Amino acid sequence: METYQVDCPLCEDSVSVRVEYYEVIYYIEGFLSNPNSLLSWSEPDPDATVGRELLVSPDWVTNEKVQCDNDHYIIIYSCHYEHVDRKRDRLYGPSKQVKLFCPSCSYLLGDHSDHILRFDSDLSMQYVLRTITLKPNVNYKQTDAITTSKAGTFDQLAMSHQCPHCGNQLFYNYSNRRANQSEAFRSSSST
Repeated sequence: METYQVDCPLCEDSVSVRVEYYEVIYYIEGFLSNPNSLLSWSEPDPDATVGRELLVSPDWVTNEKVQCDNDHYIIIYSCHYEHVDRKRDRLYGPSKQVKLFCPSCSYLLGDHSDHILRFDSDLSMQYVLRTITLKPNVNYKQTDAITTSKAGTFDQLAMSHQCPHCGNQLFYNYSNRRANQSEAFRSSSST
C-alpha cells in the first residue's frame, strides 16, 4: 500500500488516501455537499474536478469517498496503472511498476502489466502473474496457453517459457482474482 496526500479540488486542504502500490489516482471529484444525500435519478455533477474522467470499466476502478477538514466531499478514482497509459493522466502513483526478471540469470523479461489477463469482468476470468519459478509448482495446473475455456475451469494456471538469455525453462504461475483479489506480483524464485 502507498499513502498519498491528495489535495481537495475545492480548497487548500488535503486528505490522506491509501491505494495499492500498483494503482494510480487519475480523477478526483469535489462536492460542496454530500452527493449521496440528494434525491435524484442521476448523480449530481461535481462542483470541481481534477484530472480526466477516463473510459475504464467500472469493475476495475476503485473509488474512495472522503471528506476534507472544510467539510467538502471528495471522490477519488483509482485503478491499476495498466489502464492509464499516458503519464500526464496519472495524478498520483503508481509507487512501483513491477519489472520481471529471470530467477536464474536476472535477465529482464518485461513488465508485469503485460501479464494481467482479463477475459471478462468476473474475478474468476481475470488472471494475474504471481511468480516466476525454475521448477513447476504442483498447486498450478500446467497449460500451453491461458484460454477462456481453461480460465473458466482452473483458478491457478502455469505456462512454461524459455529464458532468452540463459535458456532455462521458466514457469509463469498465474492465479485468478477469485483466488487472490490483488493484482500483485510476488516474486521470481529458484524454487
